[in-house]
Order: sequence, then structure tokens, then C-alpha cells
Amino acid sequence: MSIAQGLQGNFFVDYDRDLELRNGFITPYFDDFGELTFYQKRFVGTYASFRGSVRLGNRNHLEMAFERTRNSGVYDGTTVTDSGTRILINEFELNQKNTFYTIRFKRALGKSNKIFLNIGISYMQFEMSTIDINPTADFILIEENNSNNSNNEELGSSLGFQYYFFQSGNFQLGVESQIYSIISYGPDLETISIAPVLKYSF
Repeated sequence: MSIAQGLQGNFFVDYDRDLELRNGFITPYFDDFGELTFYQKRFVGTYASFRGSVRLGNRNHLEMAFERTRNSGVYDGTTVTDSGTRILINEFELNQKNTFYTIRFKRALGKSNKIFLNIGISYMQFEMSTIDINPTADFILIEENNSNNSNNEELGSSLGFQYYFFQSGNFQLGVESQIYSIISYGPDLETISIAPVLKYSF
């Protein structure tokens, strides 16, 4: 089994718009319908995983993983709607949390069992917090979409590697990187991660 915790970059949390920052805080934007939207989060976030694997022969492994990512966006400042309503935001944080339940095929390169490549399929759950304010500011929607209330879930695929550079007894220390994509979105990447990993072999 192994645990990893590090950083990831999520390619979807900017909603296909460049982040506008003011004094280090995200600025909300008006969408095509004139609504003031608080959707965007920062590209870089946190990543954590817990995995168990079963050896299939000398070099092959079947791996099951629970993985979670988190991206946040902090808003601050004053924004004026079309109706002249002033909206004051004081360091308000919105989050997106993704959970991946993944099964992978992993293979060691060479006989040293230090470098592994893996490919897998994931059941992905997304949890995202957003705010919409309509142009006249007479309607405000504060919402958290998730797999329970919005069926916010997809099938995904992953590809990655692990490199172990230190071993002491049954423990190995290394580094890993994974890339994830959502199958229904085609080849577009969803997340890329890099993290130190600690492995214990029974």
C-alpha cells in the first residue's frame, strides 16, 4: 500500500477564462447573460491519495486507489452590477473538490522494481461551489453542485509513473506523477499531479 500528498493542477477550474487578479485576489466576471459569476478557482491545488495493490506475477500489479484534489479561489473587493448595486466581498473562499475512485494496471520497468508505469480508469465525483448574481441584483444563487444533488460525476482515465529512490526494510520512498482526463471530454486533460509517495510492502 502507499500514500502520497502533493500538488496538482486542474485545467477546468478557470472555466475557459483567464483569471483576473487584483491584489492577489480573483475578480468575478460577467458572463454572456450579464450575470456576475463567482466560479473560478486557482489552477494549482492540493492532491492526496491512498492506494492498495496486488501483485500479478513478477512485474505486474493491480492497484485500487482513493484520490482527492482541492482547488480554491479567494475573492475580495467591491463590484458594481448593471443596476448600480454595490457588492462587497471580503476575502471569501470558494472551493472545488474532486474525488477519484481508480483501478489501475501497473507494471515495473526492469527487475529493480523502482520505476513503474500505470494506466487506469476512474469514477470521478466533483463538488464545486459557485455564486451567480443576475444583472438587476434581485436574484442571487449560492450553490454547491455535487454528485448527490446534481449527478456531478463522470468516468475518467489516468496515466502515470512512480519512481522509488530510497528503501529501508519494507518501506520505499519515491515520487509519482499522474494525469487524469474525463472520457466524455475526449483528450482534454482534467488534472495533472506530482507528489512524494511512501510505500509499504507486505
